[in-house]
Amino acid sequence: MAKPGLSAAVLLLLLGFLSVSSVNADALLSAPLNVTIREIEVNSAVVTWEILEGDPVIGFAITQQKKDVRMLRFIQEVNTTTRSCALWDLDEDTEYIVHVQSISMGGSSPPSEPVLFRTPKESEKMASKSPESCCYLEQLAVLPILSCPTQLQCQEQLLQRDIANAKCSSAAR
Repeated sequence: MAKPGLSAAVLLLLLGFLSVSSVNADALLSAPLNVTIREIEVNSAVVTWEILEGDPVIGFAITQQKKDVRMLRFIQEVNTTTRSCALWDLDEDTEYIVHVQSISMGGSSPPSEPVLFRTPKESEKMASKSPESCCYLEQLAVLPILSCPTQLQCQEQLLQRDIANAKCSSAAR
């Protein structure tokens, strides 16, 4: 029969080993690099990033927060190799902070460095658009979507098409 003190010590040692193992798995995954915001519109933007070659990434998680506001939006996608994500339903003339994390089978990476951006005012965006560029966007917007590896990418493409159509419609008026 084992001594009670010895059983507790073995259990603590085993638990300590398991928690160190999970910390090491997370520590091996690097935070995403070169996080940038592109295609900034009045109500949307696209965040892109890179990962280190060899990181066993199976997905990503994005936190989006209005600057100086405690609430945040959390977007998570797994089983994907995409390195971009559409941010939607943004408020015009508002500052946002975005972080990206890589996800692996062992857990999540540390968050990326924060990226700060501001959406433009509707009036600023419309002043920079010419009718000629809208005609081009309108032609692109009616092209069929040929391939969507994931449902999220299809939704992103449809959102971008709808945004382009809305801009062209309001610029034509």
